[in-house]
Amino acid sequence: MKFWTDQWCGDLPLHLSFPVVYGIATNREASVASSLERLGTEARRSWKVLLLRDPNDWEVGDVDDFLHTLASSLPQSEQGDRMIWKLSKKGDFNIRSFYDRLQSPLPIIFPWKGIWKVKAPTHVSFFVWTATWEKILTGDILRSRGFDFVDWCIMCRCNGETVNHLLLHCEKAFQLWSLVFRSFGISWVLPRSIADMLFSWWNWFGKHSSSIWNLAPMCLMWCIWRERNWRTFEDMDKSDDQLLAYFCGSLFDWSRAWGLTSSDSLPLFLSSLLCI
Repeated sequence: MKFWTDQWCGDLPLHLSFPVVYGIATNREASVASSLERLGTEARRSWKVLLLRDPNDWEVGDVDDFLHTLASSLPQSEQGDRMIWKLSKKGDFNIRSFYDRLQSPLPIIFPWKGIWKVKAPTHVSFFVWTATWEKILTGDILRSRGFDFVDWCIMCRCNGETVNHLLLHCEKAFQLWSLVFRSFGISWVLPRSIADMLFSWWNWFGKHSSSIWNLAPMCLMWCIWRERNWRTFEDMDKSDDQLLAYFCGSLFDWSRAWGLTSSDSLPLFLSSLLCI
């Protein structure tokens, strides 16, 4: 079994998990067995992986992670290398275990709590559910269906329109997200996708339950979508201040309708978010 290119330590071969270390390895064709050495006359063994040179300063962290991974994967037995079929108890391949694996459905991980357990208008929940699956009709989806037009984001007018760009990373969307972060008194970097954002955002990053906190991203994404459609179909643009006011007013109205706040004015509502 090859030390670097076979999968024996972790979910990936070591040359993919640690490409920096692989790039300075002396023997890239070494086997797992040849990379082990006995410590004197003792029964204990250790890894022996030689490098062409000392790591540079920016490579030290990768080398440390590599050594920690190896230390946790030291073979307990001195038997020779062999492939193991993980789907059977004995480690030997059989057709039955392979067929059972093909028949069993793969688990689908989806942030359903961040959508269906939030007190929000039903049509907004359906919209966010569709957006999380990246199925709303943004420019990239329409072009894949054969529509021919210039693919750009009508909000920032400088990037192609995808669902994650439009609702998370667009300049106009980021202004709203920045307002939300300031209102709740947090500093946070938005993840790559809506699904990742909802997973992380739910219940104050998993710290405690807050209905208004959970509602905020759904209201924000709905306001961005409404503004995008107004600009696309009605040729009507809100200024940055108007868009911020529209979002704040919508979040306040929704929170009052669901009984999530006792504030009777928008300024009091916004100031109360720091105490949530």
